[in-house]
Amino acid sequence: MTESTKELAIAPERQNYLGLDFAQIKNVAQALALSGIFEDAKDANVAFAKVLAGQEMGLTPFQSLREISFIKGKPNVSANVKAAKIKASGKYNYRVISWDTKHCEIEFYEAGKPIGKVDYTESDAKDSGVYDRNQQYKLNPKAMYFAGAIRQGQRAYCPDTMGGIPTYDREELEIVEAEMVEPPKVAADPEEERSAAEAKALADYDNSIEMITPAQQRKIYATLNGKGIRAAEAQKSIVYGVASSLIGHEITSGKELTKAQAIDLISELETADVGALELFFADEPTSVVSEVADEN
Repeated sequence: MTESTKELAIAPERQNYLGLDFAQIKNVAQALALSGIFEDAKDANVAFAKVLAGQEMGLTPFQSLREISFIKGKPNVSANVKAAKIKASGKYNYRVISWDTKHCEIEFYEAGKPIGKVDYTESDAKDSGVYDRNQQYKLNPKAMYFAGAIRQGQRAYCPDTMGGIPTYDREELEIVEAEMVEPPKVAADPEEERSAAEAKALADYDNSIEMITPAQQRKIYATLNGKGIRAAEAQKSIVYGVASSLIGHEITSGKELTKAQAIDLISELETADVGALELFFADEPTSVVSEVADEN
């Protein structure tokens, strides 16, 4: 036996790069990314994600970068890879029963025994929405129906061939992505928008110049009564104090408020805590029913 023959005889088995640890995956991914041969995996982080996913699916790093892509975080793996994994599993198998340009029917086996059939048809493709979106159904229909049958059969009968990870075809994920896109909003009629804006501006202007109404005055004091603050002097102190803080200058009568300012005051009183309102007066009995304030 020659030296070269001896070397061949004792040569170790070819490394398949499966079962790598974290550091090894990182190193391999960086090396493959730097090679520049994978257009969608020139970033080391992307390459790492692909190799890591591939390890769980039983794919080598090279297979992972070539065959796996991600859409919305979901792994896309071709039907050819799924078919190869079924054949190589030693547990599952499949047989094409009928196949033409309108459908593909495949029977799946486990341990040599039939476990189910899938017949993927043109009608299935149209119902799912992929037929009209993907021109390959017209250009290469047999390949597309085979891919559909393999996809459904692997998912239903042989899920562990991909490490139990749900995998998708690109056309499935593109449909999901399209369905997630909100339909464009119909542009509003410019005339209607202008009219609405003018009406709001006019209302705001009217409120800013028109003075507080009797109804607003009643609402103010009814709000305070509802919070248990009924003493007239206490109510006055609160109304003057809160209103002054809202408009930025001191007032001595509620009648000095405009409609817009009264709206803000009512909103503030409705949402304010009683304890906060009590800060605007001191030593005023709040539980004694008194005459309604002059403005009411």
